[in-house]
Amino acid sequence: MTAKNFEDAARQETHPAVRRVMELNAWKIKTWREYAQWKKHATKWVAIDWRHSCRREAVMTGFVEA
Repeated sequence: MTAKNFEDAARQETHPAVRRVMELNAWKIKTWREYAQWKKHATKWVAIDWRHSCRREAVMTGFVEA
């Protein structure tokens, strides 16, 4: 497999946080087993991304632009 195959697969991931992690690391991946391991790792970023978006909303709550 070539890095191009893994880049194409990463672009097709549905969740933006998983897609971002997979696209950034596609050049390192050599086998589909490694791809699966990276995807498992990337799913942890879904929760992190969600917490960051909640914090952004909390910060913007009550903010009134002058």
